[in-house]
Amino acid sequence: MLKAARNDGGADDAPAPAPAPASPTHHQHFGPLLVYCDRADLRQTPRDVMVYGDAARTFRALPDPLVPRVEVIDELEAAVVDGVRPQHDAEGSRATIEACLALLESSRSGRDIPLRLQVPTRDRNMP
Repeated sequence: MLKAARNDGGADDAPAPAPAPASPTHHQHFGPLLVYCDRADLRQTPRDVMVYGDAARTFRALPDPLVPRVEVIDELEAAVVDGVRPQHDAEGSRATIEACLALLESSRSGRDIPLRLQVPTRDRNMP
């Protein structure tokens, strides 16, 4: 009887503790970003910056972020708490989705797809 109580699902079976949240292992990465300089070129990766110098190629490690996507959280907080107009809003998001869907349709059909929902770029510091 005691053994049955300790078995999985028995009366004395305690739930396993929830695992601690894993710390992020790399930064958000949305594709290649290249920076061309006089004596080296830089390429961002999720974990480091690759430096293609004239004499050597090196990696510059980036520290792990403490909070994943902290910039998004900060932008949301500034909009809600401080009334700052967000750089990323519904209008811009809709335009981005339109462009992505147009790329897919153009690739499938082999023709140009007109865009109708695009918005002008705004300066973040302007009201």
